[in-house]
Amino acid sequence: MDAAPGKQKLRVKELFESCAWAAEPTQSDIVSAIVTWWLRRNHSDGRRVGARQPERIMDAACGHGLVGMLLSHCFPDSAVCAVDREERKLMRVALSTWQQSGRCLDNFQFRLGDLLQEGSQWLGGSLGARDPADPAPNTLVVGVHACNQATLDVLELATRFGTSWAVVPCCMRKEKFFPGGTTHLDRDEHYPVMCGGLCAKFDADMLHSIDRLISTKNLIIAKRAPRPQTSARGR
Repeated sequence: MDAAPGKQKLRVKELFESCAWAAEPTQSDIVSAIVTWWLRRNHSDGRRVGARQPERIMDAACGHGLVGMLLSHCFPDSAVCAVDREERKLMRVALSTWQQSGRCLDNFQFRLGDLLQEGSQWLGGSLGARDPADPAPNTLVVGVHACNQATLDVLELATRFGTSWAVVPCCMRKEKFFPGGTTHLDRDEHYPVMCGGLCAKFDADMLHSIDRLISTKNLIIAKRAPRPQTSARGR
């Protein structure tokens, strides 16, 4: 699928992974699953969990930036920043297409550079800071198919800055996700087991799957960061 004559190509798989598509009514895509999770309400009292829209969203290791663009459209009041080491030519084409359709994504920006460095700066801190920044539960850091170390970098950023997060892990090499351990897993078992380990380690509150026909790396893991506790002192 050509983005434009002479430009980079977008694989159909990447489009389906990012955009709204469902094989059955009960199955939803990555972005709609993240949006639905963010807008969920408590079962006990029906109240919305946290803010209606994130204050900020980071599309980490964004690739073509399609996930960030769709989140920009779904949450027009959120500041959205896509970060990657390379600016793909398709990104400008896609942004132009949004504008031509009358839906200019004024809340979307792209930052070129190292994920930890650029991500830390955008989130308001520094890469070498020893103390975590003030918790930012209404900031959402997203990483969709950020390979190997990049998924761990997304989780490091979210943990350091106390943000909410959502990831769809891609390659999960044992030496990165199970260092020093021994596994005897079939190929189809490795991915869900490693994802389960991430859920436990980072205390996830959402695990969702998309259709394996779209991608075999099909599990969405997310956590809504808790609100900071208000101190009773000084009242």
